[in-house]
Amino acid sequence: MAQEQHADIRLFDLLLEEPCNRLIEDAIDSGRIPIGYTCSYVPHVLLSIPPLLPVRVRAPEARGTELADIYMSNLTCSYTRSILEFAMDYRYDFLAGWVHTAGCDHLRRLNDNLEYLLAPQFSHIMDVPHRTTAEGVTH
Repeated sequence: MAQEQHADIRLFDLLLEEPCNRLIEDAIDSGRIPIGYTCSYVPHVLLSIPPLLPVRVRAPEARGTELADIYMSNLTCSYTRSILEFAMDYRYDFLAGWVHTAGCDHLRRLNDNLEYLLAPQFSHIMDVPHRTTAEGVTH
């Protein structure tokens, strides 16, 4: 039993080692369109409508942000600099597009730099309302 659990954990470890794993590759091969998103405010349920495939972007085992540091301040959070570093290293080339929120300046700068440096086929930044008032819902 313990050996089976260890094998299951290793399977998850393997899936998390790279931004594009076997499950994402299989989905792409079956016609799904991967759209990267960075923030929990992005309604990933909208990115799940076939043929779309939501992919929460991350930078597993990032070793540094030397390239990204050229374009983003070292005061910008390491998450956004690591994502930009991976994108500039072509590790997100499998994505058909990106969706970000205007939730923080760091994500806005990531979006700006991705559009400037890599000009993705599709890129959208959402301004998510922060209130459930009538005005917020209308927005």
